[in-house]
Amino acid sequence: MDVKRQTTAESTVVALKKTIEEHRQWMVSQGYTQSTRKEYQQRLTQFTDFITSGSYAWQDIFNRATIESFKGRAHAITSLSRYLYEQGK
Repeated sequence: MDVKRQTTAESTVVALKKTIEEHRQWMVSQGYTQSTRKEYQQRLTQFTDFITSGSYAWQDIFNRATIESFKGRAHAITSLSRYLYEQGK
């Protein structure tokens, strides 16, 4: 992997982790149950690992092909994607 792509992939993972934490806090403020938050956190951690291993750019994370390639339960990713859209990110 070239240096530019590696730097992009690393910054994508940092941004994703930050966004996941913001999403988690939002879920608390919206009254999601602890069990739902825990399940989503587990799925989003797996998704982060998947994104890290694939060296994705930010604009490629939430497209249909990437989510289908993840093959995990997509509810958490859909929720995160919806949160980002609503926040204008």
